[in-house]
Amino acid sequence: MPLTPRAGLVLGPDPTKLYYAKRAVRDFERPEQSALAKRADGVLANAPADTFVTVSELTNPKFVRLLSPLERSVHQQTIDVLEWSGTVVPQVTVPPPVGFSVSETVLRSPVDRARPIPASELRGLADLWPRLQVLADSDGNPATVSLADLDAIAVHPDRDGLTARELELANDARRQIIEWQNKQAVAPRRVVEVGPLGRTATPLLPAASVVRLNVVSSAVLVTRNHELWPTLERYTSIDFQAPADCTVKFIDPQTGESFPYPRDGATFMEVWRQGRRIEQYSVTIPALPDPIVLPLRDYAGAEFTTNGELLGRRDIEWGVGGEAPHWWLDGWRDPDPFRRHVGLFEDGAGSSVEILRSGVIRAEVGGQSYVFNRSARFGVDSLGRSVTGELLDHVDGFTLVIGGQEWRFAAGKRVA
Repeated sequence: MPLTPRAGLVLGPDPTKLYYAKRAVRDFERPEQSALAKRADGVLANAPADTFVTVSELTNPKFVRLLSPLERSVHQQTIDVLEWSGTVVPQVTVPPPVGFSVSETVLRSPVDRARPIPASELRGLADLWPRLQVLADSDGNPATVSLADLDAIAVHPDRDGLTARELELANDARRQIIEWQNKQAVAPRRVVEVGPLGRTATPLLPAASVVRLNVVSSAVLVTRNHELWPTLERYTSIDFQAPADCTVKFIDPQTGESFPYPRDGATFMEVWRQGRRIEQYSVTIPALPDPIVLPLRDYAGAEFTTNGELLGRRDIEWGVGGEAPHWWLDGWRDPDPFRRHVGLFEDGAGSSVEILRSGVIRAEVGGQSYVFNRSARFGVDSLGRSVTGELLDHVDGFTLVIGGQEWRFAAGKRVA
């Protein structure tokens, strides 16, 4: 039964199959296929070559009749590269990120009602003291008094024998004892409950795929050396990783251009291993929302918890030049330190690096242009050749490593 063409796909010589509307010549894995595709580029009406090839060009009768024996032996395989027989992956609805909540509780030491204090610490009790010792003396020491003593007086059967002035002094003594205990206690604790924290991953591909392609939503409490307070950060990113022996191609349905990394919107995706296509999908990459950063500068001296578990607190550290506030966190580290490097950097010597939130790196270094995916650590140069690259994080910046060569960029060199 004939198929119906759709965006990016057309009918070809076999009406039961669909084909890419066009493919970039550099997408052909085998040299003999690439050479044949390059010769077919522009063969219709002797049009100028545009670095793309179509199934119509490859099956043009005049072109086919002039094939050499070697070209004829790879002709069908070359056409097969344009064939679409993949899986249409249903569009995934990424759940919206959960909002942050921040609540503070001030914890003070509880009042100890049985704790005696020296009577000398209380003011203006000369008139009450003789009756106080008769009515209540819980510790048997005439030189001390406690809240328990005053509680006993409040329910003593002879309480009515006290004058109004003496009852007033008893209430004042109660206030003075609580004040004295608060002065002796440690400083109140400020506990800030934050959350929800954690990481969720929404897969975009079937579980059987050898490629990991997830939309990751994370909410973390982050601290960095140059900041005096932690920040709550919520961000969404694309987690994309492929086996080292595979090449992944994301193909724009509109232009036929291919990329080694995912981009927003509908895309065709292919996985190649040893010159053979092993997976093929039509998948939609959702647009990523902007990150949300909430500095917690208003909670100085607080302890931070989530689900009641301690994450960290603010300490004071003494060093050269006096005291320096700093943060420590228990078990929490920034899962992606390069998020603080998102932006465009220049080294002042003609080299530049742009780090995108999606994990894509665009570099202009050593007279070459490179695009690669940071998590997968592979990409292409300006000539379409495969390269490997990675970023090395430093306190004051990062180092870009491509093919064994290194370029250092300082955090202060951000230009956009």
